[in-house]
Amino acid sequence: MTPIRLLDARSYAAARADLVALLVAAAQENAGVSFLPPLDPARDRAMLCGSEAMNADVRALLEARGFVEGSNSNPGSYVVEKAFVTK
Repeated sequence: MTPIRLLDARSYAAARADLVALLVAAAQENAGVSFLPPLDPARDRAMLCGSEAMNADVRALLEARGFVEGSNSNPGSYVVEKAFVTK
């Protein structure tokens, strides 16, 4: 397993995403199994409902994996709950 360096030129969100990926990979390696297949926008769908910061972080993670935001008129591979948006 490659150690992560949090103090580098990448953004905080990217560093956190790397850390999560490393933790999941380490857990799978230690268990000797793969818990879930990788996320695939052709097969998987997501709905985000949380704080604006959490939504932004997860949106970036999904879009980096090829997911596209959808709406009623233009279905995509993920949607964001807008009921609690404060902007």
